[in-house]
Amino acid sequence: MKKSVIISILLIYIVAIVAVGTLGQKLQVYNPIVYVESIECNTENYNTYSEQDKEKQNADGFIWVPFSKDVRIDLKCWALPNNATNKDLNYWFDDKNSKKMDLEKHADYTASIIFHEFVPTVTITVKAADNFSINAKLKIKILLYVI
Repeated sequence: MKKSVIISILLIYIVAIVAVGTLGQKLQVYNPIVYVESIECNTENYNTYSEQDKEKQNADGFIWVPFSKDVRIDLKCWALPNNATNKDLNYWFDDKNSKKMDLEKHADYTASIIFHEFVPTVTITVKAADNFSINAKLKIKILLYVI
């Protein structure tokens, strides 16, 4: 090959590299993972404990509910921020009460608790299901009373 052809190919090659480097796509994450930072509760009659009482009560808040057979409590909790990748929440309670109450988890990440027998106090733990949000947990104490 002639010297001029080699130099032309080399120049075109260098120009192409510079053009792709300046005008090409920038690297970015197309599907960033957003983890749950906190869980919020907007259940009827839900009250939040003060910071001092949270430690004493070992719960974040409470719900007072008058007891009647098969009383149903709808827990309306959701994960924050709203753009979290996995907004799924896990609900659980102590197994010693499993025959006295049922917990139903719904597709919209809420849950319902049905009390078949009187249980004075139950603590429901709500935790983010993404397994990375260690601090995204909410403990709700349900206090039943007889009318």
